[in-house]
Amino acid sequence: MIPIVAAARLGLPLVNCDGMGRAFPELQMLTFNVYGIPATPAVIVDEHLETVIVETKDGKRAEDLIRAVAIWMGLSVMISCYPMTGRQVKKHGVKGTLTLALGVGRAISQGSKEGGAVESLLAYLRSTEYYNRCKVLFDGKITDLNRETTKGFSMGQCVIDALDGSRQRMTVLFQNENLVARVDGRLVAIVPDLICIVDRETGQPVTVEALKYGQRVKVIGTSAAPVMRRPESLAVFGPQAFGLEEPFVPIEKLTCFSTGGNA
Repeated sequence: MIPIVAAARLGLPLVNCDGMGRAFPELQMLTFNVYGIPATPAVIVDEHLETVIVETKDGKRAEDLIRAVAIWMGLSVMISCYPMTGRQVKKHGVKGTLTLALGVGRAISQGSKEGGAVESLLAYLRSTEYYNRCKVLFDGKITDLNRETTKGFSMGQCVIDALDGSRQRMTVLFQNENLVARVDGRLVAIVPDLICIVDRETGQPVTVEALKYGQRVKVIGTSAAPVMRRPESLAVFGPQAFGLEEPFVPIEKLTCFSTGGNA
């Protein structure tokens, strides 16, 4: 929300796009970096207004240095990076994502009033350009959780048992964001496609920091923006970038969708 507040206070235009169309844990994992836009100069500021300026040779080096600075600053910092021209933004950004985020929020809000927040969210996602391949991958209760903060990341896995009595079990591995989901060992979704854990009643997202034993959740899988699935993008933030063995497989090839992408 910080860029929105800053634009409003300063009277500046707000660019309706970003570099991933989702969330990733590392600074180099953006389409801007994939297509050669430098991450630096970057400015890092903490709550005491202590400031560090970083200049590096590549995006991964910027990530490593800035992560170290952020740890020393207490892992609560603001950062400005990837300076670029308007032409570069138009060519390499994932467009319309602020509008999409607003649409997601409105869909959850409206669905909550009508008693079907998750269904409303899915209906909206199916109407979008990027996330139209979407469905509930699992419906269950969190029965095991292993989470630790390591090198500035929240890493671990979440185990979810089915609520329908089938004894099926989903395991989700995460590094700040959910990376891979398996049901009884079978791959059902993998990065950069999205794996979203939401409250099964309200549809509100449950981030990895908020996961708790006993929570009733639904796990939604959606397709990523097409630019995120290109070979050059997968080389930067595909499964192997996170140490996963499986290659990327689009979610629509891993799970069945009915006509029009409906669950």
